[in-house]
Amino acid sequence: MNGGVFLIKKYLSWLSLVFLLLSFIPIFVLLFTNTGFFAFGLEGKIGLFALPIPALIGLISGIFGVKGNVRFYLIFLNISSMLFYSVLIFVAVYGFQEP
Repeated sequence: MNGGVFLIKKYLSWLSLVFLLLSFIPIFVLLFTNTGFFAFGLEGKIGLFALPIPALIGLISGIFGVKGNVRFYLIFLNISSMLFYSVLIFVAVYGFQEP
């Protein structure tokens, strides 16, 4: 394999890890503070739907990253983060409506 291609895949794996860690920040803000998502200035539906974007970017860069266990774990964790945010968005949009 060409060395340049391997280096790009290595950088994509690191980029996927960075975006995975960025996608966990709002979870920790919800758990450890009382301010919630308003600490990020994410208000309204646009802010709510912007939460899974780092996980999506991490998933895309993880797909093109280094093959092997690293790719599997990065893809699995990014998909798990996206599923968590999907459930959170579903509850926020449909669960808090008044009957």
